[in-house]
Amino acid sequence: MQKNIKEDKLICFWLKLIIRGENIDFKRLTNLLGICPTDTYKWNGTKNEEPLDAWYYRIKIESTEQLEALSLKFFDTISVVRKLKNDHNYKPEIVFCIHSDMAQIYFDLPKSIIKYLEKLEIPIAFSILSWGMVEDRND
Repeated sequence: MQKNIKEDKLICFWLKLIIRGENIDFKRLTNLLGICPTDTYKWNGTKNEEPLDAWYYRIKIESTEQLEALSLKFFDTISVVRKLKNDHNYKPEIVFCIHSDMAQIYFDLPKSIIKYLEKLEIPIAFSILSWGMVEDRND
């Protein structure tokens, strides 16, 4: 039986490729990668922000059983980001995001995902937010 992530009390799990840079030509970058972004952000001159534009490609994962397969498919799709390896105008990053109602979140990455991430050679970040109450346990 497939477990829905919401049934696991996870509100959201997604993977994002973020490419940041100064004055990004979004159309050129999209054509270079052959991937349509799910979102873009053009820096608007706010002093509190780093002056970088951002190009995003994101997928949402709906069930725990899909985690490994969809992650590997995502990495296959974004593997073209290696074309940017020597272009210092672009700063790519992969972000794993989990938002949960639970206080304690356990998350592991299968070896297949770790091996693939190593091949991509781009920075990885984790964004884990929990709004749950911490259980008082005497373990």
